[in-house]
Amino acid sequence: MFKKQILVTLLLACFLLWTNSGYSQTKPDRKSLLVERTDSQKWALLIGVDDYSNINDLEFCGADQRALYSQLINNGFKKENIFLLHDGAKDNKYLPFKNNIEKQLKTILKIVEHEDVLLVAFSGHGVNLDGNTYFCPTDADLERVATLLPIQFVYEQLRGCKAALKFLMIDACRNDPRPRGARTPVNPTLNFAKSLNATKPPLGVIVFSSCTLGETSHENESLKHGVFMHYVLEAIDGKADQNRNGKVSLSELTGYAGRNTKLFVARTYNDVQRPFINGELTTEVLDYDLFTVSKPSVLMAPSGVRKAEHQKTSQNNLQRIALALHEFHAKHGMFPALYSTDASGKPLLSWRVHLLPYLANADLYRRFRLDEPWNSEHNRALMREMPAVFRSPETAGDRFVTNYLAIESESSILVPPSKSMFGLTTPLGISMKQVTDGTSNTIAILEVSDNRACEWTRPQDFRVVADNPLEGLGHSRDPKVFLTTFVDASAKVLSRDLDRKMFLGLTTRNGGESVYSP
Repeated sequence: MFKKQILVTLLLACFLLWTNSGYSQTKPDRKSLLVERTDSQKWALLIGVDDYSNINDLEFCGADQRALYSQLINNGFKKENIFLLHDGAKDNKYLPFKNNIEKQLKTILKIVEHEDVLLVAFSGHGVNLDGNTYFCPTDADLERVATLLPIQFVYEQLRGCKAALKFLMIDACRNDPRPRGARTPVNPTLNFAKSLNATKPPLGVIVFSSCTLGETSHENESLKHGVFMHYVLEAIDGKADQNRNGKVSLSELTGYAGRNTKLFVARTYNDVQRPFINGELTTEVLDYDLFTVSKPSVLMAPSGVRKAEHQKTSQNNLQRIALALHEFHAKHGMFPALYSTDASGKPLLSWRVHLLPYLANADLYRRFRLDEPWNSEHNRALMREMPAVFRSPETAGDRFVTNYLAIESESSILVPPSKSMFGLTTPLGISMKQVTDGTSNTIAILEVSDNRACEWTRPQDFRVVADNPLEGLGHSRDPKVFLTTFVDASAKVLSRDLDRKMFLGLTTRNGGESVYSP
C-alpha cells in the first residue's frame, strides 16, 4: 500500500510539472483578447480591386486599402505584419487575383497565434448569384462562378484561425459590375448586403460591412475614397477616440464610421447608406482596443476623464441591454412586453427582470416570484441584487434604481402586454418585422436623468410628454446630451437640442416619419 501511495504521488507530481511547463495543449480562452498581452501581434490582409478584366471597373478601392495600410502602420500594426494586395503592386503575387488572395489568406492564417488579432479588409465588387455571396477579384467573370471568391470560403478559413479576434471589414456594393451586354438580368450587387448581413459569421469573427440590404456603397470624388472607408480611416486616426485614452476600440470604430457615413450620404446624395456590424457582439469584443492613436488628443482634466469614462460605461451598458433584447427576440420571435401582469392586467415586474437570463443572470431570474408584484416582500429583497448593467456609473451602491428606460408607448419597441398576455410569466410584445421605420432609425432604450430614474424591477419607463418630449433625458455628467441605444444595438450620443419632431420620429417603430438617425 505504501509503495502504491509513493507511485501515485510521483505520477501526480510529473503531471503537474508537465501541465505547468506549457506542453499540455488546451483550447485558447476566447477572453484572452480582454487583456492585450505583450507577446500578442496584430495582423492584416488588405485587398483593394479597381481594375477588372471582365466586369466594370471601380475608382478608389485601391486607394482605400493603400491608405489603410499606412494608417495601420501609424496606429499600432507592424509593417511586416500587413499583407497588401492591390492593382498597383509591383510583385505579381500581390496583385488581387483570386489565386493570390486565397494563397495570402491561407498563409497569414498559418502565422497568427492564439493571442493575436487579425484584420481582413476588402474593397471591391461584391455579388450575389443564385443565392450565394462572392467577392470579385481582378479576374472575376460573372458568367464563370469558379472565378469568384465565395464568402463561405473566407468564413471557413477564418473559422479555423487561432486568433483571439478576427475582424472582417467589407466595402462592396459600389455600383453595377455587369459589363455592357451581360446575360445576368439583375444587378448582382443588390442582394449582396442582404445575404451577407443575414448570414451569421463563424464564432470569433466580427463583420463590419459598408451598407445593408438594398443600399449602395458610395464612392466620392472629393474624398478620393469610398465614403465608408474615408470614415474608417478617420476613426482609426483618432477621431473615434471618445474617452481620450489614446486607443480606438471596436465599438468606437464602428460607431464613428457608421454614424458619419450615414450623415454624409444622406446630406450629399439624399440617399441611405447604413454600415452594419454582425457577429458575436459581446461587451468584451466591443470594448477591445484595436488601434493605438498615433497623436492622442490633449488630455482632459481629471474630472473630464472621469466623465468620459462614465459616459463610455453607460454606452456599453445600453449596448449590452440592446444585445440582450436581440437574444430574447432570437429565442421567442418577439421582444418582451414592457411588463408582466396578473390575470386582471395589474402590472407585476419590469421587462428588465425578464431580460436577466440574457444578461448572464439566469439564477437571479429563477429566484423571482413571477406571479408577485415587484414590491412584494420576496421580490423587494431581490432588488438589492441589481446587475451592474442596469446601474448608471454615478449611482450610489446603496440605491437600486436604473437610469436606463424604454419608451412607454404602443408605437415603441417594448409595448404593454395585450389582454391575451395577461397572467403569463413571460409576456411578449412585437416582432422585429414590425419595426418598419428601420432598426437604425428607431430608439430602443434611453438614459434618463436621476429624477426620472426608477427601481430597476418596477414596471415603469419613460413617458414622452408631447409639449416637451426631451424633458428628463440625459445625465448631470453632461446636460447638453443624452445617451441612447437604437434597435440595431448602436449606442449613440444625441444632442438635447435635437429637433423635437425628429426625436418623436425616432421613438416610433412604424410612424413612417422622414427622419434618419443622427
